[in-house]
Amino acid sequence: MSTEILKITKIHGHCRTQIPKEVAEKLRVKDGDKLKWILNSSGKIYVERVETPFTQSGPRYGRE
Repeated sequence: MSTEILKITKIHGHCRTQIPKEVAEKLRVKDGDKLKWILNSSGKIYVERVETPFTQSGPRYGRE
């Protein structure tokens, strides 16, 4: 597995940071999406988009 640094970001108040546009595009995330932060046994942290069965463009409760 190759490694590529896409961007470096800064931590702001309340441990917040901005997801760089390049990363958001690769993760296919938008406002309101959820991310999961994964810590592996070697101490590396990975970020993945949480897949949900219903998206904004998908089925909605009470509507066809």
